[in-house]
Amino acid sequence: MSAIHAAAKQIMFHLPPLRSFARGVAREPLWGLDLIRCQQGVLEIEGWALPPESGPGDADFTLNGRPFEHVEYPRERDDIGRVFWWLKGSARSGFRCRTHFAAANGSPLALDYVSRSSGRPFSGLHGFAVRQQDGLPLPAPERRQRVQGSDSECFFLQEGCSAYVKLEQALREHAGKSYGEFSRVLDWGCGCGRLARHFAPGLKPRLTGVDIDGDNVAWCRENLGFAEFAAVPLHPPTDLPAGGFDLLIGISVFTHLAEDVQREWLGELRRLAAPGAILLMTVHGLTSAVRCGRPAHLLRFLASRGCYNMGACIDLDGFISDSEYYQSVYLSERYIRRHWSDYFEVVSIIPGYIGNNQDLVILRRTR
Repeated sequence: MSAIHAAAKQIMFHLPPLRSFARGVAREPLWGLDLIRCQQGVLEIEGWALPPESGPGDADFTLNGRPFEHVEYPRERDDIGRVFWWLKGSARSGFRCRTHFAAANGSPLALDYVSRSSGRPFSGLHGFAVRQQDGLPLPAPERRQRVQGSDSECFFLQEGCSAYVKLEQALREHAGKSYGEFSRVLDWGCGCGRLARHFAPGLKPRLTGVDIDGDNVAWCRENLGFAEFAAVPLHPPTDLPAGGFDLLIGISVFTHLAEDVQREWLGELRRLAAPGAILLMTVHGLTSAVRCGRPAHLLRFLASRGCYNMGACIDLDGFISDSEYYQSVYLSERYIRRHWSDYFEVVSIIPGYIGNNQDLVILRRTR
């Protein structure tokens, strides 16, 4: 047993949050995609799917509710076994699926990991959505790499589409609204339009995208003409109007901000939010930490302190002026409820919701 495994085993039995997480995963198995390929009416996917308690024989994969024509599962995945060593069968959690599909007139294709016996997803929170090329220009591979850590065209479209679909699901569940019921939306941290591009069809709310990466903002201005885009400074204030937005979205932004900078931006988001506004913000939480195989001391510190900063992240080097600004940060649910409630009502926190990785924090400005 490796030193990391030994440390993980020690913390497994002395850290209640991780034990709770383990039980949750056993009830609602996580899964992830490593490859998506759409070519000539054939969809191929590869990835990993933690086996259900009933065993891998009860697991299946569906596209728009129909089983894939060809499924290889389970397959060897030693890397997943090392991360989820405490779950039986995790080392044989790989899958490869292929099926024919008909064009869906631009509508997203729904991917789910389901129980073969019931036909229902193991978790309604962990599906993915895929939209084929939408007719809009695609940013260059280096821009996609900067935003998502991969230059994959399919992943760029899938991750943006999945976030778009799942955010609206969360809005309906926790705010009783859909996108069309908001008048002005802020995409805070828009990058090169990974999420913003999916607002284009039938756009009703007015969309504004902002980012500290001025180069990506310029690309959005030139290529996504249905919305407004602006560069913002590393530290607020911005030139955006006070109370100007009734829906504010931030995907993978608080994941990169140190504690003091988080507070600065929480204050600015409060200034920008209209009374009653809803905010949808993602963070790296316990799900992300465990899924990424983070060391035991991170999990222990995260449970006790609530915020763990792993240090500078190089993804934006050369595109922002401060090389120490962009960090890799993890936050616990307890920390968020304690500190973010100084600015907003914390409506709900959905673990591992966006990308089946990042927690979604749903906030409301009430005062």
